[in-house]
Amino acid sequence: MVRLVVLAVTVFVGSLLATTTYVSPCGAIPDATIGGPGVLNCSIHVTDLGMVPNGNVLTISLIGLQHEASGDLVATLTHYAEDQSTVIGAVQYLFSRIGQSVSQPFGSDAQFGDPLAGTGDNYLFNSTYSGDLWAVAALLGAAQAIPGLAQNGSGQYFPTGPGGTPTALSSAFGAQPLAGYWQLSISDMAPGPGTGPAGNLTGFSLIFGADVPEPSTLWLAAVALALLGIRARRFPSDSSRRA
Repeated sequence: MVRLVVLAVTVFVGSLLATTTYVSPCGAIPDATIGGPGVLNCSIHVTDLGMVPNGNVLTISLIGLQHEASGDLVATLTHYAEDQSTVIGAVQYLFSRIGQSVSQPFGSDAQFGDPLAGTGDNYLFNSTYSGDLWAVAALLGAAQAIPGLAQNGSGQYFPTGPGGTPTALSSAFGAQPLAGYWQLSISDMAPGPGTGPAGNLTGFSLIFGADVPEPSTLWLAAVALALLGIRARRFPSDSSRRA
């Protein structure tokens, strides 16, 4: 059973609700096998009432992501109702096998974080961001890291689906209930030469608020992520593998 540790941080400007952030730990990303992908699922259970506002109000932060080949990974967000089986809206991509093409079937060799050093980096996704994961990864080779917050102070990218097509992740859940289970799935699609986990994701956060979070909002979210690190060590999250 997956343990859910949810930390909600609300930022107020005057008397107006500006931003609410929900945070939860994740864990190791299993390596794919000849039997199928290795899948890490981690969920945030939101019990707050109300509806998701319209507009590009949702930003996803991947916290401490590390993997040696970004082209191996598919990342999606699914919103489930309280029964944990009914899907609200459509599954949304953050990214999908970056750099994959007919001539490059395994996708990009650029990495997230630094797996050799055992360190991850933070990556933010909002449909209004200008950062292009596919364009950045195309300039990088094996053992070169896609810039995240720790490397260039930004780490902000627009979400993409298969082939690098931009997605409407940030506005796709507008006018839908806020409550329910928000599940992030990271799938490793290519078996590696070794054994054990293919990578790691410390946690992820949902940031609901202004169309594009202000730097102060992201700083406060970082404080929440630091607290998450403490809780994650106490309550490690399970991961699941799909056969």
